[in-house]
Parts: sequence; structure tokens; C-alpha cells
Amino acid sequence: MLALVVANELLRRDSLRAMLIALAGADTIDAVDCDNARGMMSGLQPDLVLVDGGLPPDDVLCLVEAMSRQQPPVRCAVLRVESSQRAALEAAGAGLIVPEGEPAERFFDQMAEWFEAG
Repeated sequence: MLALVVANELLRRDSLRAMLIALAGADTIDAVDCDNARGMMSGLQPDLVLVDGGLPPDDVLCLVEAMSRQQPPVRCAVLRVESSQRAALEAAGAGLIVPEGEPAERFFDQMAEWFEAG
């Protein structure tokens, strides 16, 4: 599995990449913003994209919409999502949405369940 991690903070990207390696044995690549991620997606065709919801909300939504249009569709998880953004991200095709403030243990469990179901 190839996973793309999109977050502007290096520590967050590294932490998410480590989690993907531990949970799914994923090969990982990372992008610092949504524009960079869109550019990488067409050439690399990742199986999964993990997006930090702390990025600009309109950019995150645009990226999720782009992923759902790809063939084959790319699985997408968005983290640290404000409640006001949830419905739009679900409609755009995000497969897993983790609310802002979710305890780390619960987030880890949610990701593990999502991988097992996928």
C-alpha cells in the first residue's frame, strides 16, 4: 500500500507516517499542502491519503473531491475536523473523518478498524 500524508507540520507528518507504517505496513510519502498533494496524486496514485484538517478548509475539501474523482478512487481520511466541516467532507467522499480533539488512543483504534474494513 502506498499512503500519502498531507500536513504542513513536519512533526505531524512524521507521526502520521509512523502510524501508517505500524498499522498497515504502508510505504509513505508526504506533502506539505493540498496543492502539492494534488500534483503528487496523479503521478504516484496512492491507495490512501491521510489529510490534516488543520490545513485551510477549502483546500482540504478540494483535495477530497479530487481524490473521489480519481480512477480508481483513493481512500481518504481527514483528521482534526471541525464539526462545521464534517458534512461537506462526507459528501465529497472522505471515508474516515476524525473530529478535532479526538483522544490519540481513539484515533489510533479508528484507523486500525478502518484498515481492517478496507
